[in-house]
Amino acid sequence: MQLTLSRNSPINSVYRNQDGMPLYRVETPFKLVGKTSTVARFVSNSGTAHDESVAHVRSDNESDTDIHLMRLEEKEVAQIHWHRFGKTMFKFGDHTVSVGTYMPYTNLLAWKRDFTASDGRSYQWTLGNDTSSLALNDESKTPIARFHQRSYGVIGKAHKAYLEIYPEGEAIVDEIITTFVYVETRRDEREKAAISGA
Repeated sequence: MQLTLSRNSPINSVYRNQDGMPLYRVETPFKLVGKTSTVARFVSNSGTAHDESVAHVRSDNESDTDIHLMRLEEKEVAQIHWHRFGKTMFKFGDHTVSVGTYMPYTNLLAWKRDFTASDGRSYQWTLGNDTSSLALNDESKTPIARFHQRSYGVIGKAHKAYLEIYPEGEAIVDEIITTFVYVETRRDEREKAAISGA
């Protein structure tokens, strides 16, 4: 599965599959402090009774035209409450948990974070120099997902940024998207800080 970001920003993008179908939206209204990212999955409006947990699609860029035409709605998956000096929190429905509890660091340099998904298996994100990748946290280290930065075609083919999810991870896509938004945002902040301090 390849999910292409509509913008070069994991925290403000529509995520579309290879056929261009919108599957997720991550939206983060601008705030100087205490911002919140909402991760939502698009669902089809089948004409059944409206679920209170489903919010109407909001237009935030030109790529939303087909979303409106298909009458897609958004079902909230999770929220990330960002705090620079306090604890950043994940909110899954009525359950709120700190990042440090849900995704603890697993090495001294803070380049790896583990989490246990709804399938009961442990996964590990690695925050690399220029990308993030996810693997099973066992001896196999089976690749689960990898982020590909936007390419302008200087070397190779130009493409938008996209998150590649391998078949082994397709049962936990909600959790992959949510944790990816966190780790890639932090990785990008670290990369920019290193560049500015060089």
